[in-house]
Amino acid sequence: MDVTSKIKVGKASDLWPSADIARACGVSQSFIRQLTSEGYLERAKGSGSGRGSTAYFEAGETIQRVIGRLKQQREASPHELASQAAKLAKLEAESRRAQMQVEEMHGRLVNVNDVTRLWKDLGVKLRERLRNLGARLAPLFAFESDILRIRGRVDKEIDAARGI
Repeated sequence: MDVTSKIKVGKASDLWPSADIARACGVSQSFIRQLTSEGYLERAKGSGSGRGSTAYFEAGETIQRVIGRLKQQREASPHELASQAAKLAKLEAESRRAQMQVEEMHGRLVNVNDVTRLWKDLGVKLRERLRNLGARLAPLFAFESDILRIRGRVDKEIDAARGI
C-alpha cells in the first residue's frame, strides 16, 4: 500500500496535522504527542495546543526529527546491550532453576550429593559382605573336595552379597 495515498502530498515546507505526520513515519499519534510534550518536536506557530485542537507541524523537518528519534531508539549503546544481556542471562538462569525444581518434584532429578552418598554406602556394604565371604565359607570348604559344589556355594554367597 502506498503511504502517499493516505496522507496529503505537498511541499516539504507544508504544514501537516499530527495524524498525517504519524502515518508518514509509521508511528502512532500518541508517539508524536509524546515527542511534542518532551520538546523534541515543535508545533507550527499558531497551531492548536489545547485539548481537542489539531496540532500542525512543518512536514519536512518534523518527519526527519521523528525518523532520527526512531533511529536513536533502535541503536542501543554498549552499556544498554550489556545490561540487556545480563537481564537475559538472569532470566535464563531463573528459568533453568524453575525447570530443575519441577523435575525434582516429579522425581526425575536428584541431588548429586545424595546419589554420591548412596553409592558410597552401597560400596561400603558390598565390600563388608565380600570381606566376610572368606570367613563364612572357609570352614565349609575345609573338607570339601568337589570343585562344582565349592563353585556353586561361592556363586550363591556372591549373589546373596549383591542383594544388599
